[in-house]
Amino acid sequence: MHIHPELRMFIDGKAQEIPANIGIASPTCYRPVHTHDSAGTLHIEYKKVRDFALGEFFKVWEKPFYMEGKAVKMTVNGKENTEYEHYIMRDKDQIEVRYE
Repeated sequence: MHIHPELRMFIDGKAQEIPANIGIASPTCYRPVHTHDSAGTLHIEYKKVRDFALGEFFKVWEKPFYMEGKAVKMTVNGKENTEYEHYIMRDKDQIEVRYE
């Protein structure tokens, strides 16, 4: 399994960078959900096909999905989505999360 959803995040209207190398401990040790660069592409690579929720990426990143005092809005492929951290990511998804 090898898919590539795209994640964009905004806090109070300002774009936030998704850092490179999230989930990469060494050149030979990768978590199933990881990044290679700061372009927002999530790499999901696993030995068998299974569902990966958006929240799994935030756990690997060691960041909470929700921000205290901020309302969250999310779209997937341009449509509102309220599954938030439970959303099952698919190849080429365009995920946008906004905190206001």
